[in-house]
Amino acid sequence: MIIKLAIVFFFFTTLILLLRKGLLNVDWSLPWFLALVLLAVLSTSRPFIQGMATIFGVKYPPIVIILVALFIFLGIVTMLGIYVTQLRRRQILIVRKLAASDLREQERRMYTQMSGARTQRIDETIGES
Repeated sequence: MIIKLAIVFFFFTTLILLLRKGLLNVDWSLPWFLALVLLAVLSTSRPFIQGMATIFGVKYPPIVIILVALFIFLGIVTMLGIYVTQLRRRQILIVRKLAASDLREQERRMYTQMSGARTQRIDETIGES
């Protein structure tokens, strides 16, 4: 029992350190990680496991903890997928803006060079007459 609580305490401490160092944001993912920590604490209680097995209609009570943990991990993976999709969309928008900016700059340079070349030709033509 003490070993189980020590493992839960270790994971909870790791979660707090990730938050303090800014590696984990509090927005959407924190509730899922806190649910995992809460599940880890409650899974040490036999009445909780048996009660959950009764609620879900599972005949072998320990499997309920695995099923709930899988549900929580699925939630975490879904949230990470949403984050990656949002970051990818932002990245695409930034690349498009940079490409458009570079294209405008190249067009401006070409226009300036062409204007300078025309002015030089006109000056040469006037100088020959």
